[in-house]
Amino acid sequence: MLALGIAFFVTSSGFNWRIAFWAGALIAIVGAVARTRLRETPDFLEMKRQWLKKGITEMNLEADSVMGVDDGATYNAIWKEPIRAKTLASFFFIACGWPLCMYIAYFYFNPILKENFGYSPEDIIQHNFFLVFVSLICGIFITFLSCRVHPLKINKTRGMLGLFLIILLPFLIMNLTNSTQLFCIQSLIVIMALDAMPSFAVFLRNFPLYRRFTFASILWSLSRALMFAITSFGLIYLGSQFGHFGLWIIGLPTAIGFLYGINHFKELERKRNLYPNF
Repeated sequence: MLALGIAFFVTSSGFNWRIAFWAGALIAIVGAVARTRLRETPDFLEMKRQWLKKGITEMNLEADSVMGVDDGATYNAIWKEPIRAKTLASFFFIACGWPLCMYIAYFYFNPILKENFGYSPEDIIQHNFFLVFVSLICGIFITFLSCRVHPLKINKTRGMLGLFLIILLPFLIMNLTNSTQLFCIQSLIVIMALDAMPSFAVFLRNFPLYRRFTFASILWSLSRALMFAITSFGLIYLGSQFGHFGLWIIGLPTAIGFLYGINHFKELERKRNLYPNF
């Protein structure tokens, strides 16, 4: 959003593009302050307590004030906690959803805006800048909705709607008559995006505590690298061979994989009695 905003103001009003660096520095400062103020999760605090107990045990010290002496078995069990390949695959499939939706919403339609509706590069930047606000409003609404509805239910609903939209997308594109209709299609894509938000916390608590960051960050990075390469190059080639129906070849497997991943985590939550039955 920041990049599009800076590009919009630079092209429309002569805004100094160097201000973008100051804006980025401000965001970095805010992020650093936020990280120092956030409280640790209960799982991490429990891990620290087990680590302290194990250290005391190894030094053969009595420590009744620290929950007593422990033989370290609990600590070692947490450290060596296994993770199922199915859980890793499910998280990866879910993480692959957003790069596809972002590429389609913000990049795929740019040639259509330019060739069919005579948009200049500046017009395309402005067009996509307004689209960002649709995504922002949708994100705020989903954040508040997740306070009342289980996050996985929100993800599953968006995933099913997203799958349905991908099926209809080639037909909708081929029947476009103006840029307003195109903007509505783009808005539907960001609203029904195959996005992991707001269930990040649900996904992460199903990873082993000590290796949670490693697993999540590596899978997240791999999904981004793979999907951005596939979409940016693959859709160009598929488009030349199959037209807009080439979206199905990448979009349908991605949407099905996303729903598969959501259903897997839903079953894990049910085993923990954390998923409502209604």
